[in-house]
Amino acid sequence: MLPWARPRSPVLSTSIAATSRSKTRCPASERRSNESRFNGHSKRDRESLLDLRPPPHRDGWLLPHCGRDVTVPGGTVLTAAPPSPAPAGGEEEVLPWRAVEAIPIYVISIVATFIVLLPSGFALRPLTNCGENLACARHQDLFKALSIGVNELALLVTVILWVRYVHNRGPRSLGFKNLTAANALIGVGIGLAGEFLALIVAGILAAIIQSFTHSPVQTPKQISLQTHPAVSVLVIVGISVIAITPFAEEAFFRGFIFRRLGQRYRLGWAVVLSAAIFAVLHLIPFIMLPIFALGALLASIVYARKSLFPSVFAHMTFNAIGLRK
Repeated sequence: MLPWARPRSPVLSTSIAATSRSKTRCPASERRSNESRFNGHSKRDRESLLDLRPPPHRDGWLLPHCGRDVTVPGGTVLTAAPPSPAPAGGEEEVLPWRAVEAIPIYVISIVATFIVLLPSGFALRPLTNCGENLACARHQDLFKALSIGVNELALLVTVILWVRYVHNRGPRSLGFKNLTAANALIGVGIGLAGEFLALIVAGILAAIIQSFTHSPVQTPKQISLQTHPAVSVLVIVGISVIAITPFAEEAFFRGFIFRRLGQRYRLGWAVVLSAAIFAVLHLIPFIMLPIFALGALLASIVYARKSLFPSVFAHMTFNAIGLRK
């Protein structure tokens, strides 16, 4: 028996046998230099021993296996498998869902919004059918503000729960990762650029419409409130539009739809399709083209940064500016 060959348990012997049967060989020059050590062994033993070649080590045994060194304490024999290679070029995970699953997610969020708002709608109904006085108008504004917040929150919760319980994935799969100062600053800059781009597109569209109608065109507001809304309404709308809506719409349109389309189609088609869906679901014809341009810009930054947070901060900036108008 060689001085370093200690008795081994059946389990460890099986591991060694499996290693020796793997047909993985060390360089031929190293094998020939050590063949003289094993002249007293059979050919099969020499094959196995030449593959393992464990020289003595004061803390245990050092087991080089074709270029890999595995330190084995106390005479225990281990075998090492090479680590799984990481995705090349920062490649992201393959998303398990299909973009068409956005339809049931959107429907569920609408139904959930209706269920939640139904009691408050009945409670506020006597207050919203009271004519043109200021109190009645403020109650209407309050119901609109609650509707916006509940609808966006329902969309965010629905898409996260769908990804979690249908596909066993977390928010990171939607792109909620890499929350850094750089991504936040880039998002704010993109939001300012998006507002400028939307103004240009809206101006061009208004000029085209005016050339045919020969009448001034007024840009409609996404949130139609009274001239002097109550402070409580402004607070609810601000929280809904600046804090909830960016997370909800970015998770749904860019995280769920665009990122999945980007793995199925070319980048250009994925950007166009997701931006078109984003524009159509805003349901205001005149601003669809500016919203489409903004959606394309947000999808592009998500692709470039591999994170939803730049688009979330851009969306926050864009909505905050729009809320002041």
